[in-house]
Amino acid sequence: MGRLDGKVALVTGAASNPGLGRTTALRLAAEGAKLAVSDIDVVGAQTCAEEIQSAGGDAIAFQQNVTSEDGWVEAMEAISSAYGGLDICVNNAGIAVLVPIESMTLEEWNRQIEVNLTSVFLGCRAAIAAMKKREGGSIINLSSVAGIVGLQTCTAYGAAKGGVRIMSKSI
Repeated sequence: MGRLDGKVALVTGAASNPGLGRTTALRLAAEGAKLAVSDIDVVGAQTCAEEIQSAGGDAIAFQQNVTSEDGWVEAMEAISSAYGGLDICVNNAGIAVLVPIESMTLEEWNRQIEVNLTSVFLGCRAAIAAMKKREGGSIINLSSVAGIVGLQTCTAYGAAKGGVRIMSKSI
């Protein structure tokens, strides 16, 4: 019997192989959770779900833009339809543009803040609403050492990941 039997988990950014999202999804499934895996790369998300299914697990995959409010509404609807609710949300999706600040464009800055910080806000907000219907759950927000110490080429990434750390404590 797995530690997560009967639980439903969402892992964002689950397409990359190797990647933390994919590895996390596989581990949660191995512990008995039913998985919803999402990514902007729907083919990669589907590959992750198929790997879980091949190992005897239960998984669905869908494309999700984690920076979109509508994307989060659609994700919660898909999970509710497939599994009846949500118990675990892993906000894993992220990107890094590793350049010194003087070479970074405003577009690169904004995109990293959107994907690495705003998406976590949206994910927490959506997950909390869904989890209240099940009287609780767990949210796991991935940060980085770059959110603790300054790294020359990680200005926006580090700022976003530092924000994730403080936001998680506040939530």
